[in-house]
Amino acid sequence: MGVGAMEGEVNNNKFNDEFITPEDIMKHLKIGRNKTYQLIHLSNFPKIKIGNTYRIPKNKYLKWLSDNMRKTIFL
Repeated sequence: MGVGAMEGEVNNNKFNDEFITPEDIMKHLKIGRNKTYQLIHLSNFPKIKIGNTYRIPKNKYLKWLSDNMRKTIFL
C-alpha cells in the first residue's frame, strides 16, 4: 500500500485494523493483569507501544491465538 492510499484512508476514516487493549485481552482470555503483560512482552506477540500504552491489532491477535492454539505458552 502506498503512502497516497494510506492518506486517502485516513482522510476518509476508513481504517481496516481495529486495535484492542491489554484489558480486552484480560477479559477475553480470563487472565490477570500480570499474566496479560507477560504475554504482551513475548517477542512474537503482535503489539504496538505508544508511550506507555500498548495497542494490539485485533486481526493479528486472533491469528496469533489460532497459530498457538495447541501450544503451551510458558510465562
